[in-house]
Amino acid sequence: MVRKGGEVSLEERQSKATEDFNRKLRSVPARKDRVNESLAGLQEFADSGGTLFQSRNRGRATSLNQQLHKNCSEEAEYLRKLLSDIEKLKELDLKARTQMPMSRQQLMQCLGQQGESLPLWIGGVDGFPPPSVGAVEQPASAPLKTGDAVAALVDENWILAEVQAALPGGKFEVKDVDDEQKTQLVLSRNCLIPLPKYRADPLRDGHAIFPRDAIVLALYPQTTCFYRGIIHKTPEIATEQYSITFEDSSYNTGYSPALPIHQRYVVSYRDPPDIRHR
Repeated sequence: MVRKGGEVSLEERQSKATEDFNRKLRSVPARKDRVNESLAGLQEFADSGGTLFQSRNRGRATSLNQQLHKNCSEEAEYLRKLLSDIEKLKELDLKARTQMPMSRQQLMQCLGQQGESLPLWIGGVDGFPPPSVGAVEQPASAPLKTGDAVAALVDENWILAEVQAALPGGKFEVKDVDDEQKTQLVLSRNCLIPLPKYRADPLRDGHAIFPRDAIVLALYPQTTCFYRGIIHKTPEIATEQYSITFEDSSYNTGYSPALPIHQRYVVSYRDPPDIRHR
């Protein structure tokens, strides 16, 4: 369905994105077959006595290895694009759900699903993960885009919000995700902390994981507010969460028991009184 003025409806965008994804998915087996054929050819060459490191076989071995590398690289790049398409489908689904009225319980379930489904960063063999992967922050000067999830400083509290628009003068219009009235807030960039867009794999990119005892801002379970906490235990594999103790005066120790928090909702601590020129 296309709305007046030529605007494509959300339902139409979801339908088209799903159709495109299914079409691309059908090409995956053929790409896998090409990789397997290259592997089989290299193995057959080795089994036939073509020692890979003998000078007389070096040309043939090099050619087979190059073909295998090419096929593997093409398959990997194609799968990365499919993963990106999956994220777009998730975003469209989330947008469709958030446009409908949600109960408090439904909102908490939605936030939990977003934390679980945060895509895993899959980089190359070498290189450092880019900003927005795990604990790797975006520079303070980095622009924010419509739809970006942020921790927003409102009345000395950090709340979960979504960027609605960039405004002149370095200001941004954001929406409190827990505001049923959908009141628009206007804040400067230094009052906004972008949330991670990818999970970091502790086994591959451990340097993109907050270390034990690091002081962070994290979303307290069953709320939409970020509070100061300390990393009690770091994730050991990509599917694990942080274990975080929060400052809480209701406990004798001054800290809550350790609670599991998804990477999506953990950012570097920033003290509100230190923020100026809002």
